[in-house]
Amino acid sequence: FPSHDTGKFLLNQRVGKLVLKDSRVTLDYLRLALNSSKFYSYCQQTATGGAQGNISAAEILDYSIPLAPIDVQKNLIEQVEIERKQILSLRNLIENYQSRTQAVIAKLWSE
Repeated sequence: FPSHDTGKFLLNQRVGKLVLKDSRVTLDYLRLALNSSKFYSYCQQTATGGAQGNISAAEILDYSIPLAPIDVQKNLIEQVEIERKQILSLRNLIENYQSRTQAVIAKLWSE
């Protein structure tokens, strides 16, 4: 992405692919674990390098994800999806409220 002040670009060539080989874990559960603040913190603490830290494939594989039964995984994912939809709905509500407020203010200033 370009820097706003310099127009310079950053390139990250470290790319990895995770392949789910265990039927005791759902893809959504794995995704949830890897998007967690706990995994983010692990990556931040483990990363080495300069301004843009790097984490090796071996270090990623060393990260331990608690294995919950499939029904618990699915229930957790369902709950997260319900909350995600609620958050999206609230964001939309806030955006609509802000738009209406700005329209009312604009109308008051034009009178």
